[in-house]
Amino acid sequence: MKAAPGPSTVVKLLGRDLIVKLPPQFAVKEELVFAYGDHVDHTSRRLRVCGAILGMCTSLGEESGFDYVKAKYDALAYGGAVYGRLRELGATPAQVATAGAVVYRLLSDNVFPREEEVAARARDFPAPATDESTATPSRSLSGSAGETSVGSTD
Repeated sequence: MKAAPGPSTVVKLLGRDLIVKLPPQFAVKEELVFAYGDHVDHTSRRLRVCGAILGMCTSLGEESGFDYVKAKYDALAYGGAVYGRLRELGATPAQVATAGAVVYRLLSDNVFPREEEVAARARDFPAPATDESTATPSRSLSGSAGETSVGSTD
């Protein structure tokens, strides 16, 4: 599975500038964010998740020959393989954790945008139509015979 164009930055690892490209699938991004949160307090599992994040969001995964799909979308299994390869190449656990945390933040911001970002997107959203072509409800929700009432009955 290759990373797709999108929000990008550069992360440094092993003396290289790695371009970060978030995966195109929302579910994969969300899985990685949740996996990081699930394992943030367990060092070895967090490092595996950082490996998965770096593998899915940079060229490291493809270069290492590991495949997230073949790992059955298991972030720990896939990430462990990528993390192991990074360690073999000379990366320290701290370097992997630091690079992984940078990319995790990008993933997290993409999956769960901040309130300011949502407001900025909303400003660019077209205004609602004000003519009669706009659909309107054909019945009242306040309740009439045979309908469910919504609201108070003071």
